[in-house]
Amino acid sequence: MLQDVTVEYFRNMLGSACLLQLSDGGQVPVLVSAVAEKPQSRAAQHKRLPFNVSLESLEPSAFVDGSCSVELPALGLLRDVFVSRVPALGRDESLAYYCISFN
Repeated sequence: MLQDVTVEYFRNMLGSACLLQLSDGGQVPVLVSAVAEKPQSRAAQHKRLPFNVSLESLEPSAFVDGSCSVELPALGLLRDVFVSRVPALGRDESLAYYCISFN
């Protein structure tokens, strides 16, 4: 199912909240804050443009990175999505910031 995910699914969620469902059963509420296509990263044989999704936690979180599930309104539950924590870089240090990359 991950190969069917396109940038439009996340663009439709910009500014919306969703839950990262962690493999240990925990949940992290996040806001979809940005979506960026990466056309220079596209392999010649692939039709889909790679893209990144930036997420902001809505509360403090100790989660760093790993495989998660996330619910997309148009697709349902996406499983085995790898989520990486990124530095706050001048943003609120009490919250967590994450990135999902789709190649």
